[in-house]
Amino acid sequence: MLAILAAFGSALCFGASDFIGGIASRRAPVVAVTALTYITATVAYAVSFLIVPSQWSIASLGYGLGAGLTAIFGMVGFYAALASGPIALMSPLIALIQTLLPVLYGVIVLREQLQLHHWAGIALAMLAAWMISGARLAATRIPARSVLLAIMAGSMFATSLIFLDSSPAESGMTPGFVEMVLGMLLLGLLAIGASRHRRVFALTSRVDPQPPTTPTAPVPDLRVTVTALGAGLIMGTASILVLLALRTGPLALVTAISALYPLSTVALAAVVLRESVRPGQAVGIVLAVSACVLLSL
Repeated sequence: MLAILAAFGSALCFGASDFIGGIASRRAPVVAVTALTYITATVAYAVSFLIVPSQWSIASLGYGLGAGLTAIFGMVGFYAALASGPIALMSPLIALIQTLLPVLYGVIVLREQLQLHHWAGIALAMLAAWMISGARLAATRIPARSVLLAIMAGSMFATSLIFLDSSPAESGMTPGFVEMVLGMLLLGLLAIGASRHRRVFALTSRVDPQPPTTPTAPVPDLRVTVTALGAGLIMGTASILVLLALRTGPLALVTAISALYPLSTVALAAVVLRESVRPGQAVGIVLAVSACVLLSL
């Protein structure tokens, strides 16, 4: 039960962080915003060492580095997808990809035994993540570049979760901390390079069929910086929760629940951006709650 609660809490935090980070990425270069989020996420992990017993080892360092490298590409791809495509569609599309790959890995490679109601819960969770989007492929014009970015982000996030799940249990928060430190350092270098060579990092800049009224600044202003740092603090909390869930629950179930982060993303989009909640989204929310109940049995 603890794994279920931690995974659901991580989903709510991830969704809030993704929304806030996605908004910030519309006003500043994606690489710079992602680098800022990693700063406070790293601080959150540093604080977690005071609470959760953790051990350093070569294995924990290696798995943390693997999780960090894949998560970096995932974060950049995620924010780029949200900046270039509809947030309400990109977020659940990435969630579906992020869910499917670890579930297959857990069942095929790790030989995790799932009961019928668990399979039903996973299926409901994946369907709920899509329905909560409230968007239809046939009715929404999506740039091919946004779809590719979403596939990349989902695949990289899934691989990062597999690395974290494979780390030794006694390592505690160590792999996650290594992941965040690596991301902070590399993304900081990328942000510096992006500010000097903007053409090289054109793939991570904002793309919109309607150009913004003011040009995107190469360096985030104070408001965007604070927003990105806040998103990072929430992201760090979410990452700590999902790692705790992986320590106490199977990969397939934890992944399915943590992938319900479009719940809070769409909720914030409705409240802040005043995006209307469609009947299909309401059904998706009911399915998401049902999925959590089935997975917790």
